[in-house]
Amino acid sequence: MKFIHTSDWHLGRRLGEHALIDDQRVFCDWLVDLAVAEGAELVVIAGDVYDRDVPPTEAVALFRSTVRRLVSSGIKVAAIAGNHDSAERLSAYDGLTERSGVLIRGGFAGAGQLHRWEFSDGPLAIAALGFLSPAALPGERAAEVEAAHVEAGRRGPWRTHDRVLAHHLDLARTAAGGAPRSLVISHAFVSGGLAGGSERQLAVGDAGQVAARRFDGFSYGALGHLHVSQKVDGRDQLRYSGSPLAYSFSTDDRTKKEVLVVDMDRSGAVSIEAIPVEAGRPVILRRGRLNDLVAKAPELDERSAYVRVELTDPVLPADARRVLGGHFPHLVEIGHLPDRTGRSPSQATSSEVRSLDPIEAAKSFWDELSTEPLTSADEKLLGEVLAEAFSADVDDASLGDHAAGGATTPSMAGIGAQP
Repeated sequence: MKFIHTSDWHLGRRLGEHALIDDQRVFCDWLVDLAVAEGAELVVIAGDVYDRDVPPTEAVALFRSTVRRLVSSGIKVAAIAGNHDSAERLSAYDGLTERSGVLIRGGFAGAGQLHRWEFSDGPLAIAALGFLSPAALPGERAAEVEAAHVEAGRRGPWRTHDRVLAHHLDLARTAAGGAPRSLVISHAFVSGGLAGGSERQLAVGDAGQVAARRFDGFSYGALGHLHVSQKVDGRDQLRYSGSPLAYSFSTDDRTKKEVLVVDMDRSGAVSIEAIPVEAGRPVILRRGRLNDLVAKAPELDERSAYVRVELTDPVLPADARRVLGGHFPHLVEIGHLPDRTGRSPSQATSSEVRSLDPIEAAKSFWDELSTEPLTSADEKLLGEVLAEAFSADVDDASLGDHAAGGATTPSMAGIGAQP
């Protein structure tokens, strides 16, 4: 049998002021057509169906109509809640829709349980585990996780993403028993995975990561959360499908988007084909000075793409958004990153900085901040201002002579001596 692995739809998402619901609608139409054309018997959505806990009504309507079209075409749907979804809202009808060909799980209700569906070539055991936040672990389940942790002789904290998910995967693995083939659907950050730049962080540092070995024993692991399509830890049968559309301007998230068509035989062996998504506008990044960017007519992809512009002008032009908006019809955001080629931040220690004359320290600071050097007139004015600023507070004996157009400036030692 064939199934399609996809995830991280984020229905209702926006890029800046631009709502993406129309692009997402095109993707959903394309996905239904692909599933029918491929003869898929199941579509898997590995979390983050929506972009927030309470999605807009048009996002809910789009998900409902997409699921209805798949089921009407004889294709089952298995979906889980991700960290962006409200597990309770998404899986409100858990246990009531399975007979119609729709399995939706979220949170800890039903986590670790197994669902069995019959397909054209035999049964498939499915473990659908929505995003399991350790902070939301129910009391009774928490006692189970802690007891299993102690019984196994493990050390260290037990209320972690890794331990909580590992416990529920163990329950599902045990329930699968001698099933000839099995599918696990999970929404987590699995160690070894590459983030795409538009994911919401699950925990500080790597505290939210889960070991890839936790998924051993399942025929295929359909993962969600990371937005870049990839295999994990070199395992062909453990994969992220990535988001179907680009949701940020990071380099990794701008890679070609795809869904995975998985062909699984009766024993659980799989072959996988990545199908490029034919939906959504391209997302591109342009960098340079304002006049250079608008000097030539935008290319076709620039006119149709969502664009982030990073301006390298020394000073941000006051009318940048108006000018760029006329040049890039789908401009999302503007960043100001002045070009400092050849200039690098000072590596001087605090004691080295304190040994500098104030004017030298000020000039060094200017060089790090500005793309243009100080003019002689600027330097003269700076010397006069510094001399005036410290003349009233610093004893003349602590002042060193520094000619800056005739001005006398204090030494850093003199400044540092003041309370």
